Amino acid sequence: MPTSTALITNDAVVLGLLASVLGLVFYTNSHKNPRLRKFYTYVPALLLCYFIPSLFNTFGIIDGEHSALYPIASRYLLPMSLGSVYLCRTAATAPPVAQCKE
Repeated sequence: MPTSTALITNDAVVLGLLASVLGLVFYTNSHKNPRLRKFYTYVPALLLCYFIPSLFNTFGIIDGEHSALYPIASRYLLPMSLGSVYLCRTAATAPPVAQCKE
């Protein structure tokens, strides 16, 4: 296996970094700050979710070629994410459950 010249080579740390960046993007997207609102009217949050990790790869902070995160993400995280989106969308359109009266 060839050695990586990336700054971060541990897959757990790379996953944490990527999750933190995505969390920060979505947090700032839903923030009430007028400057952030104006920024996100011109730059979609989903674009940043792809663009920022690609910058990490371009500048050698992480190495996508020698990482084992893609097989894990495609086999486990993606199906779980799709399932949770389906459940959330289904629950949002379902009729409300009757409330318990004491």
